[in-house]
Amino acid sequence: MGNQKKFLQKLFHILQSKQHEDCIQWSQDGNSLLIISAELFEVMVMPSYFNSTKISTFYRQLSQYGFKVKQNENRQKQFYHSNFQQGNIEKLLNIEKRKKLQRHLDYSNSLNEENKKLNNELKLLQKQQLVIQAQLNIHTKIYLQICKQITTISNYFFKCNKDSQECTIFFEAIISVFKGFNPEIASNIFEDLKNIGGPLSPQLSPLLFPYLKFV
Repeated sequence: MGNQKKFLQKLFHILQSKQHEDCIQWSQDGNSLLIISAELFEVMVMPSYFNSTKISTFYRQLSQYGFKVKQNENRQKQFYHSNFQQGNIEKLLNIEKRKKLQRHLDYSNSLNEENKKLNNELKLLQKQQLVIQAQLNIHTKIYLQICKQITTISNYFFKCNKDSQECTIFFEAIISVFKGFNPEIASNIFEDLKNIGGPLSPQLSPLLFPYLKFV
């Protein structure tokens, strides 16, 4: 058993020896120790077994090893620990100082905090992923809408271009009719035709004018 637990060994042997039952002894069930007289224990026992002669130091050490304290019906301090029992010295190995226990608890709490932090970060990333996915869906819809608009515009310009070609053919056909007419007459006729938005009516047809051969 390590040096740290010499305190427990000494205390256990004091109780087992029953040499100081006037100031310290096992409880009736053997699961706790009783301080019968703090004054006698401080004077008769502590100088011989422990480095300190103050009973408060003794109590503090018991607390550091995880002993719980209560007062019995005789107003005597009673200390107990699940691994400190009469005649069972092997269980002393299971008793650790509170500082060491606290380190384990702190480490465990630290792990729990770290896990909690990671879980929160994971949830945040999942939320961000959902937002990004939603934004991607919106941009996809916008892209498809733009493509649709581009297609509509392209079709419109194609139609306009086709109509332009048809208009060109129409006017070229009209001009071809004027070939052989007197240039002045043809010019006057064409000037009137420019303001007509659709096919020529029979009344305005150039075929009604006399055909003049160029000299």
